[in-house]
Amino acid sequence: MIRRGFSYGPALEGTTDDNVDRGIVGLFCFARVNEQFYTVMRWLQKTDFSDAFKTIPNGLKAQDGLFGNRAFPSANTEFRVPAADGSSTSLQLPDFIRYKGVSVLFAPSMKALAVLSSDF
Repeated sequence: MIRRGFSYGPALEGTTDDNVDRGIVGLFCFARVNEQFYTVMRWLQKTDFSDAFKTIPNGLKAQDGLFGNRAFPSANTEFRVPAADGSSTSLQLPDFIRYKGVSVLFAPSMKALAVLSSDF
């Protein structure tokens, strides 16, 4: 996976939302979309990829603290941070990121283009 991001819009002046459109565009290149992109997206919506979350209540059904989309009706809005002693701290996190869209594009290699353009 190769990734690159850049921001758009003016910088936020102060600490209150001024309703100006700004954000981050992420570009990701994958060799295998199904094995890489969708795996990362599943990780963002569930925390069952780490054994650290098995010891906390509802830990395997939690969402990523930064990227999780808590706008879904059945989303778990509680985020628990596991501690080394086995305890955890519970936080109520808002949505930090609002997705505007995802586009998956096919960029074939030169060999794949030759195969696609040949007479079968």
